[in-house]
Amino acid sequence: MGKKPNIWKYLLWVTQLSASLAAPLILCALVGRWLQLHFSLGGWVMAISIFLGLATALLNLFKFFKVVQKEADYKNQEDHDGRF
Repeated sequence: MGKKPNIWKYLLWVTQLSASLAAPLILCALVGRWLQLHFSLGGWVMAISIFLGLATALLNLFKFFKVVQKEADYKNQEDHDGRF
């Protein structure tokens, strides 16, 4: 009989993924808006800040997929126990 999947671990992963994708974009947009208002800069500041937020979110997504892949490889190796 196989092991029962741990639903809390997967729920935590989904929560972590959504937070790591949304937080950089929101924070960069807020900083860009603050820079625009505080220093009277043009719209280019918001475009750059949104681009940086998206780039950071994509980097976080890539790192998350690497961790999940490593976990899946470890789990697969553990299940086989050296047998084919």
